[in-house]
Amino acid sequence: PERFRRFARLCVDAGVDVVHGHSAHLIQGVEAYGQGLILYDTGDFLDDYWVFPGIRIDHSFAFVVEFRGARVHKLSMVPVILTPGRVSLAKGENLEAITRAMVRRSARLGTSITPADGVCTLEMNKPMFTDHARSVSALQTLAFRSGY
Repeated sequence: PERFRRFARLCVDAGVDVVHGHSAHLIQGVEAYGQGLILYDTGDFLDDYWVFPGIRIDHSFAFVVEFRGARVHKLSMVPVILTPGRVSLAKGENLEAITRAMVRRSARLGTSITPADGVCTLEMNKPMFTDHARSVSALQTLAFRSGY
């Protein structure tokens, strides 16, 4: 929802480097905003919920955020399939579907994701679609529940 996007962007404007959303159980896009990174939903990773037809809560990512000094430098996202008590690398049609979903949903947020060799990458030093700017005063993280 728009209120979560406003909240996340306000956090980055206030100096937060990474906003970590979780618990919606569905792939959401990521956003490069100014010098910050917004992960709108990182899922639950070990999922013990029912899988319903047409609602792929078993599709997710392993997220790795890399820093250079005190700044976010790169985000790598590895597509995974969740089963009760197990996480497996996505392959074949699942890999393609999960990757397409992240690329499309991030593009809607003005962020370009590069898929290659089974990993989706966002490099923060590359120009994005957006031109938001802010200064970073300190490394901070904030988590919020985006599913409620």
